[in-house]
Amino acid sequence: MTEKYNTSYFVTNPHIQSRHLNPGAVLQVCWKPNRRCHFLHLGNGSFEVLLSEKSKLAVGDTFHCDSFFVGMPTYFNNLIHLKSDPVQYVIGKRGGVTEVSVISTEGESPSVALAKAFDIHQYLAQQLSVKPVVPSTEGLSRGVVPLHQVLLNAISIGLLEYDGHQLVFAADRPERECGFFAHTLHSHYTFASWSDIDSLIVRLKHNGTMVKTLRQSRSFSPFDRSDLREQIFQQLFLDC
Repeated sequence: MTEKYNTSYFVTNPHIQSRHLNPGAVLQVCWKPNRRCHFLHLGNGSFEVLLSEKSKLAVGDTFHCDSFFVGMPTYFNNLIHLKSDPVQYVIGKRGGVTEVSVISTEGESPSVALAKAFDIHQYLAQQLSVKPVVPSTEGLSRGVVPLHQVLLNAISIGLLEYDGHQLVFAADRPERECGFFAHTLHSHYTFASWSDIDSLIVRLKHNGTMVKTLRQSRSFSPFDRSDLREQIFQQLFLDC
């Protein structure tokens, strides 16, 4: 029997649309890791960069954007960076935009119309409350941290992403990393079966379709003995 997956969905994430902004409005937009920018709305969806912290964007850059969605990447059209030729640009590729807020409007007192980021802690609490998962005997012997912290660690280093509906492995991460992660979850935490992991984390193929299960993907090897194995373990599973 062939498994069926949803490959499309209606986007209901919190967002701010440019058509609802007056010329002169200033947006604050944040994304991981620690990126923060202020964009001046010039009108008709055109923006100028007023402030750029830890971002490749520069003050004075201009671009066009119709909507800023929280929890998703945001795409800029016709970005003119440092007076160069127009290019396409994406922010929040890993993890999406975390905040969009109107911090000032022309002729009015500063106001905040905030599109709040989805609380990933709340999402994980909901997911893990259905079938509580604790460290296994092997996990206890290694001193692994609680599962929700492991998943947050994986998001922070870009191994996992939250697409607004589910956790997915980042498409640009090597499959042996994903495989090691999946097999270590299975051995170090008390999942009832592999299907519990499959329902928690999705792996996409390069063509956008789903890997049937993490366990059955041949390139996912639990036997990797490279330095990468211990490096990932230190980053994700240990309280250090």
